[in-house]
Amino acid sequence: MLGSNNLSGNIPKEIGALTNLQNLELGFNNFSGHVPRGIWNLTMLQWLSANNNKLSGNIPKEIDARINLQTLAMGFNYFSGHLPREIGNLTMLQALEFSKNMLSGNVPNEIGALTNLQSVGMSFNNLRAKGNLELDITSMVVFQKRLVLLLIYNL
Repeated sequence: MLGSNNLSGNIPKEIGALTNLQNLELGFNNFSGHVPRGIWNLTMLQWLSANNNKLSGNIPKEIDARINLQTLAMGFNYFSGHLPREIGNLTMLQALEFSKNMLSGNVPNEIGALTNLQSVGMSFNNLRAKGNLELDITSMVVFQKRLVLLLIYNL
């Protein structure tokens, strides 16, 4: 746990070599730059939180290799581009947080198929819902008692 330590600079790429790492808390620091590719390859990772930093770049399609990921919290950064539809392959995901970034494009319909999802935060971006996302999310609400969906305040 490295959160809330006022750490700055780039996230060390060596973290990507910790192949048995299950929880990585980097939030509430001053990390900048891109998330090292190696972190997206940690298949045992269950919790990844890097909220409230100065991270930037795109969310890679390879994100779907994190089959055990239950929490992905990347809000309050400078991520740009679109959310890859491969996020829909994170079948264990319970919490997804990308609020207050610079994301654009459509919210992937595949998010609506994540039946374990309980919390979604995507406010304060430039995202749009298109297609059957609304129908898929409505179906999710039937199965999830505590689903919190925050797509408001997208420009």
